[in-house]
Amino acid sequence: MFRLKKSPLPILTLTLGVVLLVGALTGCGSGDSETSSLTKAQFIRRANAVCVKNTPQDIVGPIDDYIHQHGGSGKDKEELTADAVQQTMLPHFQAQVDEIRALGAPEGDKRQVERFLNSMQQAIDSLSQSEKISLLTDIDEAFTRAKLSAQSLELTSCL
Repeated sequence: MFRLKKSPLPILTLTLGVVLLVGALTGCGSGDSETSSLTKAQFIRRANAVCVKNTPQDIVGPIDDYIHQHGGSGKDKEELTADAVQQTMLPHFQAQVDEIRALGAPEGDKRQVERFLNSMQQAIDSLSQSEKISLLTDIDEAFTRAKLSAQSLELTSCL
């Protein structure tokens, strides 16, 4: 009797089809904070850890150093402060936004996380365009909404 050998091709085709279907249904990440598998407690812990390593207190010294090094440039104090903030502080805050966005938002908190990240980004963008900055007043005003959003998310180490 003549026997046909079974080909693994139908099984491979079916497996490949399932993999492609699952990939299409789950999609790829975007620039927005996607919902993640983190619980709210895990998100808070991880986001606070991000903020701890990029605190403003750690960069006050570099701002002062920058101002002292460039003090003879003919710029007034607020112009020097703007340069210093843009060169030293804003990259740290941008790193916070990028790292927290990469965590993804916990289920049910996407809007709140987006509000926080968007207000941080708006403050960064605003200060990066400023020609003069008062270290205390302008920075505090720029980050007011972000501070409130951070508090509502229980991000005690952020701002």
